[in-house]
Amino acid sequence: MGKSAMLSPEEGGKPRASEPQEAQNSHVELVGIQLKALRLGASRKPRTARWGFAPAAGLVAALLSAWLWKDAAAQKPEEHPQQKPEAMGVATGAPHAAVKDALSRPITAGGFVDGAPMVFVDITKQAGLEKFHHRSGTPEKATILETPGSGVALLDYDNDGWLDIYLLNGSTFGALKGKEPAPRAMLLHNNHDGTFTDVAVIAGCAYSENGHEQAGMGVAVADYDCDGWFDIFKTNFADDTCNLYHNNGDGTFSDVTFSSGIGINNQYVAWGCGFIDFDNDGWPDILQMNGHVYPEIEGHDTGQAYKNPRLVYKNLGDGRFKDVSSEMGPGISERFSSRGAAFGDYDNDGDIDALVLNMNDLPSLLRNDGGNQQNWIKIKLIGTKCNRTAIGARVRVVIGKHAQMDEVHSGSSVMSQSDLRLHFGLGKSQVVDLIEVKWPTTQKVERFTQVKANQILTIREGSGIVATVNAKTK
Repeated sequence: MGKSAMLSPEEGGKPRASEPQEAQNSHVELVGIQLKALRLGASRKPRTARWGFAPAAGLVAALLSAWLWKDAAAQKPEEHPQQKPEAMGVATGAPHAAVKDALSRPITAGGFVDGAPMVFVDITKQAGLEKFHHRSGTPEKATILETPGSGVALLDYDNDGWLDIYLLNGSTFGALKGKEPAPRAMLLHNNHDGTFTDVAVIAGCAYSENGHEQAGMGVAVADYDCDGWFDIFKTNFADDTCNLYHNNGDGTFSDVTFSSGIGINNQYVAWGCGFIDFDNDGWPDILQMNGHVYPEIEGHDTGQAYKNPRLVYKNLGDGRFKDVSSEMGPGISERFSSRGAAFGDYDNDGDIDALVLNMNDLPSLLRNDGGNQQNWIKIKLIGTKCNRTAIGARVRVVIGKHAQMDEVHSGSSVMSQSDLRLHFGLGKSQVVDLIEVKWPTTQKVERFTQVKANQILTIREGSGIVATVNAKTK
């Protein structure tokens, strides 16, 4: 039943049509754009209205092929006679199976083959991950409540240059009734030798603040208070709050769910989530998707609903958040049973948008209108010594005494992939004092000073800034 989302824009995309000045609001508003069922060949003019169709051709083509071609199944495929393939090259006999060493690496009599095909080897047990077992009900899955999965995050929580693992867990009816041990999340510390050690209990991120187990759903990672350490936001099942774990910088976390202000909502089954600086003020905010698993719950007096609004928590910059969902426009207030959520600047206009997958419904493309009224910088990294997409690379953006930090993540939220480019809000600042890139594998650091705001930078490992895309006209 899982729903996923992916958001990956192309640089230099066309900007949306500018709106009349009188139609612009002083506050940020996320406008929900319900993606209509398109047909190939149909033309549609862009509109400047809030509910106009956003020009995201590449995104639509990638995500909506299932119903762009919904009539194709009814069409009878053309029949073509089979043709014998033309002979190419000179036959040298039947292909030979690859000879591999004990680690499944292809070898020859002379040694390892340069450029040989890569393989993935399952080292779960050797790495120590066999201690974790995801639980969600019984194996029989007799009810829909037993079917949801849980999120996972890779993060360097202790700043030692090695990625650690945070695994969420579900729950069981027996555990909820106190008849069996409850599953819990695991924080697996990287031992630098290919193995991991579970430290979740002593680190303080295994249970809720009052020591109860929770049925975790989605996870997001960011340095929300800009102290140089990654924090964790976790969504959970209904009748429970989400969790905000603050990284104390000493290998432990504090559950600040209630003291931060996000513990005011506990009526939702929460799914996709993300830290996004929606107003570019330099402090990561939180966007949360909700939706129950039972449509029939609408007919019962439980205080819960199948379709729910989204939630937006604004970062106040002092460790506290404020629920501003009611101020964020129809893209937030409209009700859906949502699952996966991905985040990124799909229209390259300098603010973060969101793509949400909804159960038995159209997806929602939430265009951020007004977030680019403040300045920003966006960074695309290309690895040469490390992996090409620079997964695990860390970037610091410094303006005066305010330092932001983020890493290139692969996968987040709930079964979703967000934009691999890193986005930083700069507030009123028009120049970044320092951009610092720490590359994985080599751990080498590159620094760039006095960088102009409102542009997309492409930085290649070892070569510096190799391309820039100037800001769009607001």
